[in-house]
Amino acid sequence: RSLLELYGVMERSDTSWSDTGRSGTHIHINCQDLTLAQTVLFATYFIQMEEVFLKFSGEGREGNHFCLGVDAAEGVFRLLVDLMAYLEGDAGQIRNFLADVAGHSRYRYAAMNLTALSKYGSIEFRSLPSPITLEKLHSAVLFLTALRSLAVENVSLESSELPSDQLDKLARQHLLPHIDCEGFDYEGALRSGWERASLLQNISIYEDPIVTGK
Repeated sequence: RSLLELYGVMERSDTSWSDTGRSGTHIHINCQDLTLAQTVLFATYFIQMEEVFLKFSGEGREGNHFCLGVDAAEGVFRLLVDLMAYLEGDAGQIRNFLADVAGHSRYRYAAMNLTALSKYGSIEFRSLPSPITLEKLHSAVLFLTALRSLAVENVSLESSELPSDQLDKLARQHLLPHIDCEGFDYEGALRSGWERASLLQNISIYEDPIVTGK
């Protein structure tokens, strides 16, 4: 409804977006009422589907230095691993860690910006283009909020199997209709995403993460 109102106001006021080639559309998904485990799980699900989401975002956004995927911005993967060290921590420890991380701009320009958790209580997704159609933006919002809902439904990263079938279904419903799949190895993207997410899951179970900057 809010998106319809926004686009309606722009149309009535004869306002249009200029394509500067540099700007993008950013979506913030509220995580203030999630536990840390659910937040980590939400981010893990996105990492599993990130390659598909970047393809959905468009050619001009893939490899963009202001919205790099985790394969190019490995610090984001490490940041998420470090965040797992606080799964048993108290709220004050978590806030202090996130505030410290927010001061490092190297994490901010990833496709999934976790530093927004400290400032806004949200995860920011930065890869969408600008301008963007209402239909495509709505599909992106539906997909991301569905990932969040999956994280809420599951108990923890350690005890939950990755819901690959559900993630595949969500991608086919919301993302693939906007993707030119010619030359795009969708199944390969799912496999590589599963490998990244599984690595995170295994780290959370078997290793003690080293805290960034400590």
